[in-house]
This record gives sequence, C-alpha cells and structure tokens, in this order.
Amino acid sequence: KLFAACAADSTMGGKVKSAKGTRRGLNAIEPKKLDLAKLAREKHGCKWSEVKTSEQVKLLREELRPSTVLFDADTPWMWKWDVTVLTALLFTTVVTPYEVALLRTSVNALFIVNRVVDGIFVFDMILQFFLKVTLETPNGQIQVRDRRKIAAWYLRGQ
Repeated sequence: KLFAACAADSTMGGKVKSAKGTRRGLNAIEPKKLDLAKLAREKHGCKWSEVKTSEQVKLLREELRPSTVLFDADTPWMWKWDVTVLTALLFTTVVTPYEVALLRTSVNALFIVNRVVDGIFVFDMILQFFLKVTLETPNGQIQVRDRRKIAAWYLRGQ
C-alpha cells in the first residue's frame, strides 16, 4: 500500500507558488490511500510492476484527482472575494438605515445595487458549502474534504 501525498513530479504540470499561493495542478491532488496492487488488478488485470510506467502515471492521476470540487480558503481569489463581501456588508451597514428611514421604495439605481449586494450574499452562502474546513485537533490541523461533513459543520454554525 502507498500513501500518496502530492509528490513533486514536474510531469504533473502543476504550479506551486507558496503555501498561500496558486492552487492548481499538484495542489489540486488530494492526499489519498491507494492500494496499487488492487488498482493494477482492477484496471489492467495484472501486477502493478507489470503495468507500463506511462500507464501507472495515468492510473495515479486518475485515482488522485478529487471527485468533488472544493476550494481552499487560503487562496488569493478567496481573499479578494472576502474583500468583496466585506464591501457589500459595509455598504449595507451604511446605506440600509438611510434608505429605510428616508427613502421610498422604488425601482431605481439604488434598488439595482441592493439586488447585486443580495446576490453577493447569496453566492457567499452557497460558496461556504464548497470551502474546505480547517479544524484544530490535539495532533495539529486537519482539513475536512467531505462535502457532507462540511455542510453539516456549516449548518450547525460552527
């Protein structure tokens, strides 16, 4: 058995800037326990050592590719998204009291901007179900990558 943990192989076409940098290629591969003998038997009907190296690479890539789409919260895109949500929140904090107290509701530019802000908040709520969750344990940090567990964690408000 082999524990595959994103080995640095330049043939994978990955791009790694830093721990908080670009997340694609190598970093898109999630750690996973693999039984190479079983994998070779199921796909090729022979031993792992009898499978061509190029086929081994293909099998490993296929098996290590995540089956669900999850995003890492420590990426530059997520940092920009957080600033967007913060801006929408500040807009709501400043404009809504003024709007409720002094303005009549009508379809105008402010109404359209409010709907865009609503869309940002709705998208952010949906996005939470697709973000990996990092938890502190006595043994260090772990990342939850199971979408059901992430949804349960989010719905419980933790």
